[in-house]
Amino acid sequence: MLCPTQWMIEQIGDRWKLHLLHQLAQGAQRTHSLMAGLKGTSSRTLSAKLKALEADGWIVRRVYPEAPPRVEYELTERGRAVIAVLSALKQVGAAFLGTDSDCPSCRALSDARSSKASQAAPSSRESSTRFRPSQEDIVLL
Repeated sequence: MLCPTQWMIEQIGDRWKLHLLHQLAQGAQRTHSLMAGLKGTSSRTLSAKLKALEADGWIVRRVYPEAPPRVEYELTERGRAVIAVLSALKQVGAAFLGTDSDCPSCRALSDARSSKASQAAPSSRESSTRFRPSQEDIVLL
């Protein structure tokens, strides 16, 4: 029997795959904007990770019939389900760093989270017992 956590880590646990999903949380993007956001990766690595994410159903590749062809990548329904995980990673990272990020991808995650929160208002008990990690806490993911 396959562990669901192990399966998810195998699917998206790669460094560049998580970065790509994080960037695509902003919306559809072209290859050059994804490359600009992934400092330290090669075009070969980017291409391989995009193909893998597409093959596994996390993103969709759209080719527009123009000259030259325009290609955009966007999260699928399955890919959008990971936004909650990315938001949680952002919150923990911001708590440990003691600051919030100004990166566009993080703003998109915050916007997605706040729109879901406004749809389902939390109870007063939930908001008062929210976990606030300190530097001494150990977080196991």
